[in-house]
Amino acid sequence: MTASEQPSFLRALPEVLLISILTAGAYWLAFLYEAGYLSRFDLPMHLVEVSLQRTLIVALSLSTGIWVLFSVINFVSMNWPKHPAIQQKVFRICVMLLFPFWHLLNYGFRPQDWIIYLIPLGAIVIGELLLPLLVFLIKGGSLRERFIADEISETPHLDRTIYARIFVAFGRGAYGLFLFFIIGSLLSYSAGKAKAETQKEYFVFADTPNVAVVRIYHDMIIAIPFDQRTKVIQPQIIIRKIGTEKVTLTLDREVGPLKNQKTIKNN
Repeated sequence: MTASEQPSFLRALPEVLLISILTAGAYWLAFLYEAGYLSRFDLPMHLVEVSLQRTLIVALSLSTGIWVLFSVINFVSMNWPKHPAIQQKVFRICVMLLFPFWHLLNYGFRPQDWIIYLIPLGAIVIGELLLPLLVFLIKGGSLRERFIADEISETPHLDRTIYARIFVAFGRGAYGLFLFFIIGSLLSYSAGKAKAETQKEYFVFADTPNVAVVRIYHDMIIAIPFDQRTKVIQPQIIIRKIGTEKVTLTLDREVGPLKNQKTIKNN
């Protein structure tokens, strides 16, 4: 089936329904960001409240980041190798590097994160470099020819995957939207969790400086007590309703990063 013959699922949708899907997707990404943030403090997901402002910030930041990263990946894969098969391999390798690169952007370089970088690099070296060389060792040929032969041999199997079936059934636009929300969900949750792990500035209650405000929603303040010496959070949640009592907050720039007891035990 050629590109012109493929069905356009998005064009067949009513405009109102398409806008509703995109809006729900944006709220979903914002919810995952908030859920990832609260999970760092062992707070349940049902406390999450998603506002329009938060949704716009998360959706715009995430979509801009994904667009920039994929633009760079696409530019590299389309301009460096000339053969289409090698272009597919380079694009796939770059996508595999997307997640450790995103982790690096959120956390910075930390020695304890070596396993996060080692796993995708090992998968790339073994799956994308060593296996083609070993499988096509008998047939011989140059390194480039072996990579091309490996990509050509994998094409029939790739057509059977769920992603290929979605592409054929719904078209390029729906396929791209599907991948965006799948990848965006993972990146959004990890970004929220990373923000909580690296945040240093917190509002604290003026009368209890050992209680850090985690989130301020439209009708409540969520806070957690912590040890000021070790910066370890305590297994307790403090919720104050806005408007029922007078609350004075002060900004403390040296509170965080706060530590989770479970994380300390695992380390």
